[in-house]
Amino acid sequence: MGEQTHHPDEYFAKIEENLGYLFRDNQLLRLAITYGGWNKARFKDYKILGFNSPRILNHKLEFLGDALVRMSVAMFLNMGGYFEADYILILESNNWMQQQAVKLGIEGAKGHNKVEALFGAVYLDSDNNMNLVYTLISRILNFEHFTK
Repeated sequence: MGEQTHHPDEYFAKIEENLGYLFRDNQLLRLAITYGGWNKARFKDYKILGFNSPRILNHKLEFLGDALVRMSVAMFLNMGGYFEADYILILESNNWMQQQAVKLGIEGAKGHNKVEALFGAVYLDSDNNMNLVYTLISRILNFEHFTK
């Protein structure tokens, strides 16, 4: 069965601190980080966002976050950045994303999915501010580490 841990507000505050971004809508943060095992009472307003269930929203945030990572890579390359050939394979690795989840303080299974959902949540929370999301993704995923 899915994850059913109830996290105190301090848990989410620590993730925001590690991320370097404070959410205006804390529900987006909670939906991104809570994967499976939904307690609908904790997500009363998810229907406002136009979704039938918080699980669907989590998967859409993850899908959006994955696209934002790819867009950030494209922006980095377009601005003259360079990646060693193996970087894209590493970036696609669940192990790499899981390591970033641990650094952000994200607990539990599916940390790699939660990181992508978190990027999607930041994008929506920041009114689709791609420059902010690019800066955040390039820092969290440490683009500079893979350049020559």
